[in-house]
Amino acid sequence: MAAADEDQGDAFGRISAGYVGTSDGWQDFSRHGVMTWDYMVVGPGNVALTGELPQRAVLALGFGSGAEAAATLAISSLMQPFDVALQQQIADWEAWQARCAAAGAILLHGSSDTLAPIREQFATSAVVLRAHLDKTYPGAMVASLSVPWGDTDNERGGYHLVWPRDLVECAGALLALGAENEAADTLRYLIATQNEDGHWHQNQWLGGTPSWRGIQLDETAFPVLLAAALAERDRLRGIAVTGMVRKALGFIARTGPATAQDRWERERGDQHLHSCRRDRGTGGRGGAAVAPGMRMGAQARRFLEQPDRDLDDGDRYRAGTAFRRARLLPARRSPAGAC
Repeated sequence: MAAADEDQGDAFGRISAGYVGTSDGWQDFSRHGVMTWDYMVVGPGNVALTGELPQRAVLALGFGSGAEAAATLAISSLMQPFDVALQQQIADWEAWQARCAAAGAILLHGSSDTLAPIREQFATSAVVLRAHLDKTYPGAMVASLSVPWGDTDNERGGYHLVWPRDLVECAGALLALGAENEAADTLRYLIATQNEDGHWHQNQWLGGTPSWRGIQLDETAFPVLLAAALAERDRLRGIAVTGMVRKALGFIARTGPATAQDRWERERGDQHLHSCRRDRGTGGRGGAAVAPGMRMGAQARRFLEQPDRDLDDGDRYRAGTAFRRARLLPARRSPAGAC
């Protein structure tokens, strides 16, 4: 954290670091009515920082691999008027939204009164998606910058990890918005982090280091669908996907349809979500051949191109509320012999 005054000088006066509930700034003011403590070193533990500022100052929060790196980024950002940085941000966002509008395939029709709140929500959703894009690893996105269930423990991962399934869904939304470059970045990131046997980690840190190691076949199938979606729009732009597709489909054919986890990470069962769009990946009925010239073994092809009429009732997809949320939920079914 850094602060600059109107002359772009250091705006902080006294500063202090303390343990929360014991020696933090709130405790200081509660006991003395003014800031009296100036502890320079504290930790490890749950700590809080307190700083004295003038009535007008500009704050900057830097993130880096170390304290010096974060401070350099924060201080350098303050070496210009705030309005300059603000206008740069506004211009960047407006240019991005204009590019998306020019390339996007979503058209809204209806009365202005009806469309006004929809357009506002549409724009907000686009901002949220883009804000989640990582600045170091192009195309990477954690599942959520927030913690939907609340910060109930000190776990570092969870929603702050890259989940291939969630990542592809977000990339699909970006593609629908017209953000084709960002969707292509996501595909390149996925190709770079695919395991040699064809699957992706259940979730991973932004740099590709695995966290949870469960096998979920939809997380192996979805990157193939992203490649197909880009191919259908002729937006692969030279990205070679044949190797990725071959390895992913091969892993699905060898491993599925039953895995130790369904998409909710808890129960063993059949998972047919990965094959709901299988024709896209193999150049079958109504699909795009994302890997021209790719040849598969007969057993793998029979599995991946199984006609829908051969699936029993347990393989059908439920819609309802989930469909309205743009998700298709697979009906759960326990394999023979499973408890």
